[in-house]
Amino acid sequence: MNKSLKIGVLFTAYNCSRYLKLCFDPWFNLKEKYNLKFAINSGMFKAYKDLGFPDRNDETLDIIYKYKFDFLINTRDSLLLDEDSSRNNCLNYLKDIQGCDLIWLVDGDENYDEKQIIKTIDFIQSNPRADWYTVFFRNFTFTKKFYLDFSRPNIYWTDRNGGIEKFYFDCNVLYKDGTTYNQKQNTNIPKSILFVDHYAWLTDDTRSKEKIDYQKTRHSGDVDIRCSYISDNNILYFNKNFYDIRNINYPLLHEYSTILDNRFFIDYIYKDTKLIIYSEEALTNVTVKIFDLAGDLIFNWVLDVGMYYKYWHSVNLNGSYLFQIYVADKLTHSENIHVCAKMFKF
Repeated sequence: MNKSLKIGVLFTAYNCSRYLKLCFDPWFNLKEKYNLKFAINSGMFKAYKDLGFPDRNDETLDIIYKYKFDFLINTRDSLLLDEDSSRNNCLNYLKDIQGCDLIWLVDGDENYDEKQIIKTIDFIQSNPRADWYTVFFRNFTFTKKFYLDFSRPNIYWTDRNGGIEKFYFDCNVLYKDGTTYNQKQNTNIPKSILFVDHYAWLTDDTRSKEKIDYQKTRHSGDVDIRCSYISDNNILYFNKNFYDIRNINYPLLHEYSTILDNRFFIDYIYKDTKLIIYSEEALTNVTVKIFDLAGDLIFNWVLDVGMYYKYWHSVNLNGSYLFQIYVADKLTHSENIHVCAKMFKF
């Protein structure tokens, strides 16, 4: 590790007390050794109050106060900030006061482990040319049994393009030279190094219903298609209109398994009946098998894959399937995948 590298970790945590110990402990265990500086914003965003939601942050704050953050901004009552301002207060502290070289975004419901953090730091130091880095998340959905693959811009060097000016929407950065993050070079943190458990959209979490209404204030378009989820009788579902009207591919719902090969990316284009697979590594003798729930083999595909080269095959899927990947005849990946049939009334 380059001892002079200073990493600023920008936490955002509101109403997520049940996830915080798992979130905080790995970072604090590495704080001194890896020269980490921590800033956290914790408070209901102003739009939540405007929507009439009660403040639900007391238990979260009680936990935060037990940890030694370098900077904490807590907003309450009439002093509420919007989402971007909340993050930017922490950003300014980390880059201007602490002089951090990297800004790493972490939400209070995201659980890294120590090995993932260390390997990611090593990867960034070996690949410093990118202006920013994409992180992959296992977004738990409906229950902790299911998840979606998700990615977002998440780690930024602070000295590029004149320096970071601010976050202008969610995790998106505006630079001081007037350019935005998506105009600049990025690199993916390999999913085999970092695949973060994210307790994002759970039916039994009070945040989920509130986030749906909040996202309707943040996004444009018809109000009924501003969020990809809906809540009906306090049960969470995918919003089918969101995907149909916006002409977006239906999500592929994964069922959690202990036999997962994170080198692989799997997608299915429902309207085109295309199965897509690619890998972070070049691999030979890869076999993809799909079984229906009766245990019958309905698809068998043998191929060699190049690194990040996307391969596709036409196969008609609509329902729930066992999906397996073998590398050199060894089973490395086995999970149930749900395509559309259970999507919208799960």
